[in-house]
Amino acid sequence: MVGVETPAHDLHLLIPANAEHLRAARLVAADAAGRAGFDCEDTEDLRIAVDELCHCLMRVTDGPISLTFTVSGGDVTIEGQALAASAFATPLLHPISEAIVRSATDSFELIDSDRPEVRFVLSKRRAQSWA
Repeated sequence: MVGVETPAHDLHLLIPANAEHLRAARLVAADAAGRAGFDCEDTEDLRIAVDELCHCLMRVTDGPISLTFTVSGGDVTIEGQALAASAFATPLLHPISEAIVRSATDSFELIDSDRPEVRFVLSKRRAQSWA
């Protein structure tokens, strides 16, 4: 239909591999959480998780990081990907960062088998309200 807007389900963000630009990723994560109906605590968890995983990619790339945010009902999925700076660069989370991401998400995965690309996928569901 002409003139009728359809809602976008995915939002794509491209940021330089520099910690100065993580604020943009956290802001978009908060927006996705809001659209999924997350409460303040779950929104902050999502922001922290995307921050930790982007930092992980930043340690192995010199190029930009592509982020895709998908909201479906009360679910948010965030995929991040970048080209590895070398064939031997492996994205690894520090054990404390891994514990943080595990507690802040429903699931996450670091993927480095698609060389030269390194990726992460995380997902989080809106908490059930019992009111």
